[in-house]
Formats: sequence, C-alpha cells, structure tokens
Amino acid sequence: MRKRARVALSVSLISLAGCSFIPRYERPAAPVTAQWPQAANPADARSAAKLTWQQFLPDPRLQALITAALEHNRDLRIAVARVEEARALYGVVRAERLPTVILGGSRIAARTPADLSPTGQSLSSRRYDVNLAVPAFELDFWGRVKSISESAKASYLATEAAREAFRLSLISDVANAYLTLQELEERTALIRATLQIRAESRNLVMKRRDVGLAGDLDFLSADGAFEAARAELANLERGRAAAENALTLLVGTMPNYLPAGRRLTEQGIVPDLAVDAPSEALLSRPDVRAAEQKLLAANAN
Repeated sequence: MRKRARVALSVSLISLAGCSFIPRYERPAAPVTAQWPQAANPADARSAAKLTWQQFLPDPRLQALITAALEHNRDLRIAVARVEEARALYGVVRAERLPTVILGGSRIAARTPADLSPTGQSLSSRRYDVNLAVPAFELDFWGRVKSISESAKASYLATEAAREAFRLSLISDVANAYLTLQELEERTALIRATLQIRAESRNLVMKRRDVGLAGDLDFLSADGAFEAARAELANLERGRAAAENALTLLVGTMPNYLPAGRRLTEQGIVPDLAVDAPSEALLSRPDVRAAEQKLLAANAN
C-alpha cells in the first residue's frame, strides 16, 4: 500500500509540475480603425512592410553609404551587443529548465559460514541498490521557472525589435543626410550660375550708368540683386558643409570607393504600394513590437 501511495504521490507531483499560473496575455486593442477610409489598392501593389530598404533607395552610392554606416556605426554595435547579451540570457534560462539526472548504484555481497549459520549450512546474500536523483531541477509547480524563461524570451525579442528600430532610424538618417546634401549641391550649382548672371548684369548697368544711359537707382537695384545672390551662396555652402559633416558622422568611416550616385531628380519614384490596414501598419513598426514584448515580459513576471 505504501508503495502504491508513493507512486500516486509521484504522479500527482508530475501533474502539478505541468501546471502554470502565468496570467494569460491578451493583446491590447489598437487605438485605430480596422481599415483606412476609402482605401483603394492598385492591382499590382506591394506591401511597404515587405520591401527592403534597397528597393526604397535604389541609388548605388547611397546604398554603399548606408551599408558602411550599418557596419561601422558605434551605437549599432552597442545595440548588437545588447541583443547578444539578451540571447545568452535566454539560453541560460532555457538550460536551467532541463533536469540534471544523476544515476547511482551499489552492490553489497555477504557470506555466512556454516558454523555460524542457524541452519548449519553456509549462506550467501547479495543486495543491489539503484538510486535515481534529480538534485538540480526544481519542479515547476506554479510555472515560476517557465515564467522566467518567457520573460527572458520577451526581453530578448524586445531588444531585437529595438535593434531593428535603431537600424531603420540609422538608414533613414543616412538617406536624409545624403539627399539633403544632394539638394544643397544642386541649389549651390544653381545659385552660382545665378550669381554669374547677376554679376554680368551689375557690370553692364554700371557701364550704362557711366555713360549716362542708366541712373544710380538702376545700379543700386542690380548691385542689391548681386549681393543677395552672393549671400545665399555663402549660406548654401555652409549648409552643404554641415550636411557633409553629418553624413560623415553617421557613416563613421567613408568607404575607399563609392559608385556614382544619381541626381536628385533621378532617384526614382517609389512603386505603387498597397495600403495596409491601420493595425497591420502599427505592428510592422519595430518600436510597437518592442513595446508589446515588454508587456509580455512584465506579464510573465
């Protein structure tokens, strides 16, 4: 009876070990409508979430700069290190959930001489003991160990989503700096041409004034236009230098070779994109996914 009771108790303990009292997670309702008003998607439209950044930014020079920024940016390396740390933590927690089984055994043999035996005959006896122990494993009665594991996993996924958010932010910053620099270069070239024309016009008005064919007011107007163009050129050159410095800071180390880039007007038009549902658009954002994983981690704790 005692043996049957011990077996029944063991079965009950194992059954309890499978129980978990982790609160069931329910995703909060998104504060957006189910669909966009009057949404119409082209027949060949593609979802923006499924496109790579290379498809959005086809300029080969810009792609080379973004690739260099992703490889060399210091903050990104820190983000990657955090992901690796979270990944290692989750691996350790998973290992702790596995039992460490120790199997031990012993054998005892004894012989009783005939003159000491109550039957007058020599007797031999053998005893075998086998012990199965699980000393390094905590029975997961209330889902505590599993809860820690789920929390670590959610924390890892939140870190991974944060890393992706930083990666997208870096790509966007490099693209903005590059396109801003291109815009300033084209505006600088345009204002240089304008300045040359206004300088020639100023000289012409000055010569006309010297021979009495133009008055001082005409010369002051032409001179003012020339000075305005020169001041605008100085502002554009300062802005161009600042944009170039910002791009260098983002990239970290400029590649030794950069392919030829496209003009601002040749960057290409983004193809027709499907209009995702508002909730789907939210879930495609890494910061939203990171926030949800943090909720999952808090729920598991």
